[in-house]
Amino acid sequence: MSAKTPKFDALLDNILGTAKPGPVTCQECQKTFNIFEEDIKMYRLLRVPPQKICPNCRQQRRLAFLNYSYIFRHPCQAPGHTEKVISLMSPNIPW
Repeated sequence: MSAKTPKFDALLDNILGTAKPGPVTCQECQKTFNIFEEDIKMYRLLRVPPQKICPNCRQQRRLAFLNYSYIFRHPCQAPGHTEKVISLMSPNIPW
C-alpha cells in the first residue's frame, strides 16, 4: 500500500532514524527530561515524532481543558447512601 503522505513519511523516517535515547530540553519550561529506547520504539510503532515537551507540561495542557471552575454539590446516588458529594458534573445532567 502506498503512503498518502510520502513527504511526511520520508521526514518522519529521517527523524526516527536519527532519534537517540537521552536527555531532551523541554520547549515550554526549559527543563531536561529523558527519552528512553522504549519510547523511541513506541514512536516508531505509532509513526509519530519524538516528544519535545516534558511530561509535566503535556499534563498541564491536557488538564487545561477540564472544568475546575465550577463544582456542584448533590446527594450521593449510591443505594443506601444519603451523603452530599462534590462533583464536577451538574446535577441537571442525567448521567
